[in-house]
Amino acid sequence: MATFFRVARPVRGQEPSDVVRSFVFMANLAAQEITGETGSSVSAARVVQRLAGSTESDSLMVVMAESGPGMWEIDPDTGHSLLPSTLTEGFADVSEDYEYLGFLHLSIPLREDLAMVELECVLDAEFQPVPGERLTAEGSQVYQSLLAEGESLARTLGRKVIQLWQTHPVTEDPGAESFAEQLRAAGFLPDLVEVQGVIELFEVSRQSPILPADVGVDYFDSHLIPDSHLEGVLGLLYQASLDIPHGQLYLEPQRWTRERLAEAEARRLNTGLEVAYVVLSDAAGPVALSELHRHPASEPGTLEQGITVVSPRRRGQGLGRMVKHLALIQAMERWPWAERVYSSGGAQNAGMLHINRSLGMREISRGTAWQKILL
Repeated sequence: MATFFRVARPVRGQEPSDVVRSFVFMANLAAQEITGETGSSVSAARVVQRLAGSTESDSLMVVMAESGPGMWEIDPDTGHSLLPSTLTEGFADVSEDYEYLGFLHLSIPLREDLAMVELECVLDAEFQPVPGERLTAEGSQVYQSLLAEGESLARTLGRKVIQLWQTHPVTEDPGAESFAEQLRAAGFLPDLVEVQGVIELFEVSRQSPILPADVGVDYFDSHLIPDSHLEGVLGLLYQASLDIPHGQLYLEPQRWTRERLAEAEARRLNTGLEVAYVVLSDAAGPVALSELHRHPASEPGTLEQGITVVSPRRRGQGLGRMVKHLALIQAMERWPWAERVYSSGGAQNAGMLHINRSLGMREISRGTAWQKILL
């Protein structure tokens, strides 16, 4: 009989368990079928980091599986039996005794968006449809069970809004993907569409753009921004959260402070994340920012684009493309082995799409955001 199990909190310094490795394999299999890319894959180490939680967000994983012979303890919050997320020296990995049907990963914001929870539903390979095909009856049943369990957990957490991103091929119309029928049946509505792509660094010019005479550039390799730039950078980070297209999605702007940035730096040091900020400033302070990330567990040669934002008072002067181009040049100098940068943005954000495409971004997939308001 199929049962839901909760994946326990990780033990720091221990290797991921079978259930986490299986989730990662199935999630990457689904993504790679759509994008044809391996660099966009998630790593087991990164999932374990998320399951540990932070001051920004918490994470919860539940697995639907045929009952196995071994069990851990009972989770007092959800009533689920627990499976380990990390291996404990001297003990067998009991999660290997289970036949997984599907996985449910919840992201729980702790700063803004306190009424919302984001779901990620991943089916076992047996039930995953290839692009262009429909879910089987068995796959549909497992997927509906995952959605129903996600709604139950959202209610337990006191969250009234559920959001879910569904990736699909570039050639497939939003809302027409194989899971759309199941999502509509469960009460979800499609909303925002995101364009996902990759920039090959060997195609990017190493010739720095010519900045306006009154604009200078600074580079930072951590979240410890000097006082001379701090207030301006905090303002740009807040502006970026206002600029992100959100359609009808429940999303609140992020208010950044010196303390919040210090917490982000502590997490960066704890996880081994590397960052690169490029900041453009005029006499009044920072006017544009672009950031890149390198996760230690990501595929070698792969970087991820963070935000790119321009102050409203200096828009329409090409600074967005300039600061992003400078960030890509900085990436090639700082990480000379880097090969590509993954980037995404709302399909409604025509300006950023134009910048990305002018820098050589090749679209590999699209994502549709689905939302359900619980009554």
